[in-house]
Amino acid sequence: MAKIEGSFELAPARYRSMRELLEAEIASDMHSTGAVLSDPSAAMGLLWARRGLQFWVHIYQKRLAATGPDPDGLALQRSIDTAYKE
Repeated sequence: MAKIEGSFELAPARYRSMRELLEAEIASDMHSTGAVLSDPSAAMGLLWARRGLQFWVHIYQKRLAATGPDPDGLALQRSIDTAYKE
């Protein structure tokens, strides 16, 4: 989030939306061809924020799908391990 906030704070009046911020990065040619993102950049920050959210969604989906008791108390750990591997 710091990468996104850092880019936004450069011109908060100009970047009223994430789309405007990302379009400004594209227009500045800061990213390499072939979908290679510069780091640091708002695009890179957004990519990692999305990946992090996807990871947690996967964990909670596994937990919600689980049925039955959890006698060893490790069901959450198994869900995390599975999400990490996938």
